[in-house]
Amino acid sequence: MISAKPKPFTLSAAALSGCLRGVYFAKLAIPEPPVEAEIAHVRQIFGMLAERGKQIQEDQTQEWRERGVLFTGEKWIPWNEWGLTGKYDALCQMEEKLIHYEIKGVSSDLFSKAPVDGPRDDHTMQSALYNYMLRLKYPEIETRLLYVDRRTGERLELPVTCVEEEVLEKLALIEQVREAVDRRQPPPAANPVAWDAHERRWRVNFASITCKYHSLCLDNPGWYSAAEAEADRLNSRPNQT
Repeated sequence: MISAKPKPFTLSAAALSGCLRGVYFAKLAIPEPPVEAEIAHVRQIFGMLAERGKQIQEDQTQEWRERGVLFTGEKWIPWNEWGLTGKYDALCQMEEKLIHYEIKGVSSDLFSKAPVDGPRDDHTMQSALYNYMLRLKYPEIETRLLYVDRRTGERLELPVTCVEEEVLEKLALIEQVREAVDRRQPPPAANPVAWDAHERRWRVNFASITCKYHSLCLDNPGWYSAAEAEADRLNSRPNQT
């Protein structure tokens, strides 16, 4: 009898920007805890925005296809020794170079601030991770974020620089989570409150909201209400910058 090969340990780029304790519980197939009504409503809104973002991506890819510049549409990144998984949005042949695009539908507020403040950190890191993997196959490839205003349809291209030290530091989290699963020692949970550099205020952490296990991660079914209260307290302090 031939024994099956063990499945390799993999994580997505999105998981690396999320709550690692939630990822740990998911890898152990722990049942998801009940969802509070407040969080369910917020996740429903996020889901609608994600659907809109998917449509924006499809429309943009079709436009590139019609212009004859699309090299390949959404596709899995190359297999790699770190175990990173994910799908890049598009590769285009433009300006006599191969360009990797990540397409993001964003709010008008974020769109207007991006030329000065730059893209969101998680958008930059996801794009940089994909650039690092794509350069294994296409050494000269460039990566750009394409922001599309969800309300107006206006577009903005933002170059992405792949800082190898930062990428390798993020990739090292895959091994850390694998070891945590092997040892049954949960990694740290995402902080339920985080500073939003674009809105310049404290908010409930996106990584916490999207973590399906966060009431278990924090051992607190009422964590969302507590996080909102803490964000309000922090924002009420003088000299918020």
